Amino acid sequence: MRYLFLDTDPGIDDAIAILTLLGDKEVTMCGMSAVGGNVKLHHTLNNLLCLCEAAGRTDIPVYAGAPGPLFGALNDAAEVHGAAGLGGICLAAPEKKPEAEDAAEGIYRAAKAHPGQLSLMAIGPLTNVAKALLAHPDLGELLCEIFIMGGAIVGGNATLQSEFNIYVDPEAARIVFESGIKLTMAPLEIANSMPITLEELASLRPLGRAGTLAAEIGEAGIEVAKRYGREGGWPIYDAVTAVCWLRPDLFEMKDFNVVIETRGSKTRGRTVVDWYGFTKKPTNCAIPVSGDRDGYVKVLRENIGNLN
Repeated sequence: MRYLFLDTDPGIDDAIAILTLLGDKEVTMCGMSAVGGNVKLHHTLNNLLCLCEAAGRTDIPVYAGAPGPLFGALNDAAEVHGAAGLGGICLAAPEKKPEAEDAAEGIYRAAKAHPGQLSLMAIGPLTNVAKALLAHPDLGELLCEIFIMGGAIVGGNATLQSEFNIYVDPEAARIVFESGIKLTMAPLEIANSMPITLEELASLRPLGRAGTLAAEIGEAGIEVAKRYGREGGWPIYDAVTAVCWLRPDLFEMKDFNVVIETRGSKTRGRTVVDWYGFTKKPTNCAIPVSGDRDGYVKVLRENIGNLN
């Protein structure tokens, strides 16, 4: 059994990742938290609660986190994900309520309950994770690892150089990447190499309520992909990250030194990957550089099917 805490900003791709993780029989989900990112916090929190209900997992504690970055205002991606975050899909108001504690305390509580065993997966901006590390200096000793969807090796999707999750709060990302905790970063490139087709997403529809929801959200994702010139399918960044954590055997991993640029006028939020080992600095981050696309799609189908 593996223990996981998920920090997220749902988000159409987050939604597919959440359903995939919740459907895995080998994972104990110890908690989940929402952060402002793809859309405002009240939407990401509502979406997270709704997705837990859709998956039949109202037992999982859900925490509200930071509404925006450590410094400055939130630059969200509502133009991509829709005003409420799920591509225009409206879910019934959830009965489930968030916990009274905030995300930083929820992360720490889960880590204390499973010292050395808990993986913390962050598939949104890293604000909640950074705040937890700042509030609890011993958190790094309690966590097994931090697994991140974020960053890019070559170029970004928020700016020419910066990926969205890192760009939203580069100061928080810098805290995480300098924490000394075992890190894995699933960058834009790995999901871009593993797009999923409309037909593959439609095949989720017969898998029950969760499958139907995943297919509907997936169709919204395909439309977004087409809007941005992608005709070959939708790269579901967060779902690829989830499957990379679940099934590392499907991916080729390499270790690199990665630093976060926070000051450059044209490079703020860039993940600077020492691809050639130029700096001779110790590696601090594993990165998946290739993956088995068909194996990844198979995991999505199996796990989402498990929810019904």
